[in-house]
Amino acid sequence: YVPDGHIALFTLTLEYSDGQVLSYPVNQLLNAPKIEVTSYSLVEGLGSDNDGKFETGETILIIVKNKNNGHSPSQEGVAELQSSFSELGISSAVNMSSIDPGVEKNALFYVTIGNFPNGTAVSLDYDLTTGDYNADQLISPVVINPIIENFESLNFESYPWEMSGNKPWVISNLAPYAGTYCSRSGLINHNQKSEMFIVLNVLEDGNVSFARRVNSEENYDFLRFYIDNVVVGEWSGTHPWGVVSFPVTAGEHTLLWSYEKDQFGTTLPDRAYVDDISLPAHETVVNTITATQADFQSLVTPNPASGSTWLHLQMAATDEISYELSDCTGKQLQYVAPALLAAGTHHLRLDVTALSAGVYFLQVRDSKGVAAHRIIVE
Repeated sequence: YVPDGHIALFTLTLEYSDGQVLSYPVNQLLNAPKIEVTSYSLVEGLGSDNDGKFETGETILIIVKNKNNGHSPSQEGVAELQSSFSELGISSAVNMSSIDPGVEKNALFYVTIGNFPNGTAVSLDYDLTTGDYNADQLISPVVINPIIENFESLNFESYPWEMSGNKPWVISNLAPYAGTYCSRSGLINHNQKSEMFIVLNVLEDGNVSFARRVNSEENYDFLRFYIDNVVVGEWSGTHPWGVVSFPVTAGEHTLLWSYEKDQFGTTLPDRAYVDDISLPAHETVVNTITATQADFQSLVTPNPASGSTWLHLQMAATDEISYELSDCTGKQLQYVAPALLAAGTHHLRLDVTALSAGVYFLQVRDSKGVAAHRIIVE
């Protein structure tokens, strides 16, 4: 392995017939390949519905751009894409021809999506190896069957919505972005606000997107979107339906939509509308019980769940894992006997199809302790 652009120091030694020896230092610039991933993109493949969402039964086309930023051609190589989720069917490794300096070449993969619970965040590992040189890239998060709040339930009970301010938001059927219904700000007066918010534990860095429409007094009355009490987007005046998106980091966050009026004037209809909110992969912050001394990290998502969900385990060492699911009275409903799991990441499906809506408790055990989770079934 030779790093591109480094200086190699050589010593030139000359020995003459009379026995005299002279040495001269020689600096030589080294040219070598420098393979880097410049970008990647994910698009819906053939047979998909082209709605911008990655869903069960569809195919994702992943295009990874590789560039040689060095000063020497690379050797032929192999590009591979892998994931710890067996429900993803990934096409075979790609044979890459030599990449000349300054040239960019694409590696294409097709990923078929199996049966995933809503809002499952998956990651894929990309690696290109060309002789002694390689480039890698984590493709994450990719949200499968994204979590969409479209208010078609005619209430705010599908997710843990909360209201604040002077008036709550309401369900409206007045020209929604999609479907039949959307959410509309409450009827407020001057110096008042109508707020709708949700608190989530975001599992991986991702985005929250939503459609918004505004009819207000321009430059005075605003629809504002806050993340953790910081305004990240605001709209005033007349704005037709349009989709906006904002990055959200992993961790606990409060997402808040607020329609706010100043002390003077009104421009009818004096409303803000929100629809088709795409939430990042998350769990509600009230659902996880603190783990004990178990030698693993665990997470249940999606939670609340419907039909099925996932138990994600990060094992520090090989150990036997068992788990049991019980109702709020302590009655055992499901039990999985101890099974040996290797160190690393595991994703175990939990089937809650037969359970009634309510609160349940999952206990996960290894040889050292137990971790507990509260699961809400919708």
